[in-house]
Amino acid sequence: SRFEEKAGLLGGIKKLFGSKRETADFSHDKTFLRPATIESYGFILKAPEEQPYTFREIFEVAAEIGLSARNNDFLEYVPTTHWGDEEMYQVAHLLGDGKFSQEIIEYHLDDAVPGLFFFSKIPGADPDIPAIEYLMAGIEVYMNSLGGEILSSDKEPLSKEQLAERYIDIAKREKEAWDRAFDSQYS
Repeated sequence: SRFEEKAGLLGGIKKLFGSKRETADFSHDKTFLRPATIESYGFILKAPEEQPYTFREIFEVAAEIGLSARNNDFLEYVPTTHWGDEEMYQVAHLLGDGKFSQEIIEYHLDDAVPGLFFFSKIPGADPDIPAIEYLMAGIEVYMNSLGGEILSSDKEPLSKEQLAERYIDIAKREKEAWDRAFDSQYS
């Protein structure tokens, strides 16, 4: 898929710092409980000033990478995990409530959007797949297709180094959350 093929700045972060995780194999254990969300995080992809995104462009890229909008809500990447189909990450647009409604699809495909907000939770949807890895890959595909600049959720520009530091920190916190869940249920 296109996620695995991307090897630019954000895809390179995965290779630089590794993402292979050592967690307990619980696939045989149907009693393992999914841990509760302990925090959320996100990044803004700000559209170029001279060329904001259109909803049509956003949906075209979403289709390329397998994002869907269920129930007139946010775009989301939903893989199948131990617990069934779960959101790995979500994407909101930066207008109003950020949701992708049927009204947008029917009447506003060519309206301008100043950017997108990519967000997820810790722990992610699966202990063997860091959500941050997929979220960053999604940002990269949009960035390569439509341009833009990555900002923190506080709207501050992020250097490559700051982005790498945040990636490492989020992946570490996610792994720690899963480790605590395994320890509490198997100790």
